[in-house]
Amino acid sequence: MFVRLISGLFLFAVTPLAIGADWKSAPAPLMTKWGKQVAPDNVWKEHPRPQLHRADWLNLNGLWHYAVTPQSSAAPKDWDGEILVPFAVESALSGVGKTLTSKQALWYGRTFEVPGKWAGRRVLLRFEAVDWHTSVWVNGKEQQVLGDKDADGHRGGFTPFAFDITDALKDGRNAIHVRVWDPTDAAAQPRGKQAQKPGGVWYTSVTVVQPPEGGCRGRGATARGTRPQAHHARHAPRNVAQARQPAQLRGSRT
Repeated sequence: MFVRLISGLFLFAVTPLAIGADWKSAPAPLMTKWGKQVAPDNVWKEHPRPQLHRADWLNLNGLWHYAVTPQSSAAPKDWDGEILVPFAVESALSGVGKTLTSKQALWYGRTFEVPGKWAGRRVLLRFEAVDWHTSVWVNGKEQQVLGDKDADGHRGGFTPFAFDITDALKDGRNAIHVRVWDPTDAAAQPRGKQAQKPGGVWYTSVTVVQPPEGGCRGRGATARGTRPQAHHARHAPRNVAQARQPAQLRGSRT
């Protein structure tokens, strides 16, 4: 999942997670003809902000590994399966269709390769939004939110944020782990209509991951955030609020 996840050269890299050979949507009471056409190889490839499009970026939408753990647990050693980002874990199109509680955390994992032409440039991993507490590790090294080095991950469900992951990168494949926890209505943070036991209206409570938007930028550049798919959703980086914006990694020049 996936979360939701920034001028130079463009390159799209996707982890070869079976490329959807075994993926299928979860059971759903309603499914549109467009929903039936969704697949891992055609999910939201466009840049999330057309007017601010940069030449160098990587879209991280697609299949990620996922695991649901107790809130206080460390990173999972084994995954529960695959999730299609940027769709919320509760949604049918995520391929999972599970509901989380405030006592559980949602983990996402995948690998990616940084284009060789990005060498010598800063690489930013960006999220459009994640609901609610998000922590990120790259190659086992926990990352600090850009602009707030004292922060314990990022808290908030409606604002974009980014991580400068340059120093954690290595040649070849790099691993990303994203942990998201959302107390939903068990705490006082802004949450829109999200509730553990929805009532009064008919809707599906969601945990979203707004795909990370990553990017490579020249040194000294100001970080720009995009909601990895921002929408009111629980738990995931909002690249999904029903998944609208892609997770991305990208490179750019100042």
